[in-house]
Amino acid sequence: MKWSAIAIYCFCVFASFASSWREEMQQMLPAHKDKAKIFHFTGESTSKPKVHKFRPLQFNESIIIYMEHASYSSTWYSKSDCVIVFKFLDEQEYEIIRFTIIPGQAEYQLTCAGQHTDYAKFVDNTLDKNYEFELIFSNVGIMLFNMDRFYIKSTHCVHRIPHITKFIHTATGTFGFEAKLIERPLNFRIPDNWIISKPLPMNHKIIINYYSDVQSVITIRLLDKNQKELFVVIIDDKEHELEARNMILEPWKTACITRYKQQLITLSLNRIEISMYTDRFQIILRAPTDEDMKDTLECIAYNRIINPDDIQFITFDSTNKNAVLYSYFIKPIRAYI
Repeated sequence: MKWSAIAIYCFCVFASFASSWREEMQQMLPAHKDKAKIFHFTGESTSKPKVHKFRPLQFNESIIIYMEHASYSSTWYSKSDCVIVFKFLDEQEYEIIRFTIIPGQAEYQLTCAGQHTDYAKFVDNTLDKNYEFELIFSNVGIMLFNMDRFYIKSTHCVHRIPHITKFIHTATGTFGFEAKLIERPLNFRIPDNWIISKPLPMNHKIIINYYSDVQSVITIRLLDKNQKELFVVIIDDKEHELEARNMILEPWKTACITRYKQQLITLSLNRIEISMYTDRFQIILRAPTDEDMKDTLECIAYNRIINPDDIQFITFDSTNKNAVLYSYFIKPIRAYI
């Protein structure tokens, strides 16, 4: 091939897709996916984009976007021929926040009200690529994650989050494109006051998704109907410890403790699971490691004091007020999430 031809060569090589990713994508949908609002997109958006409507967002809600492309247009002269956009609008269809992906530039953008833009670069801008985005609409910022990794926080239009009720999607310069946008059910949201007023029955577990920011000490308290402490879990990023205390049996004594590597809790989304058995509590902390693999910590605290109907409230606290605890599930222990 001549050098002049190479200079204008367009990366339009198609990659073959295995059906396994689509099956995996279905498995990753939130539990009770029949209650979730799911929007499906394929191919390019060449005509006037359709306006999609969902219920108004509240603080601490999240939007999940699963996305793939087999290839995209990108020349030596222009790296921005492929642009994928999700615009979130108010009831009158004025733009509040815009999420833009430019694969050729390996760039993500969050643009507030068509004015202020925050940028982030990513490394692996391969032609065929899968994405797993999570947009968290918290009261400390609109935050973008991909594959659980933090990329951007936009704070300029946080006050307008409750006005978001519509969105439009466009995609140009993509090949083999597919996306799903999912609005989690409202009952999966952790309230603004960080108090869950639901019981945790015996042989059930609560799964909490959170972002700790930096150097946080997060405390999770399980309370009875009088809001008396029964059991406490502490995630200490400063000391790199996962700790549990039985406040009925021995409140002054650590029931179990596990120490982790400093790099385990990074700028990423994490998950804590608290399982209540008849004879013990099992606490599992799941977090991405620097090697991009899921790491797991376990702490087991034995219990023969707390009764099945005792736990009626779950509360949260953090020394870092930029930490975000945004979704939870309560499930039978053997249920698939």
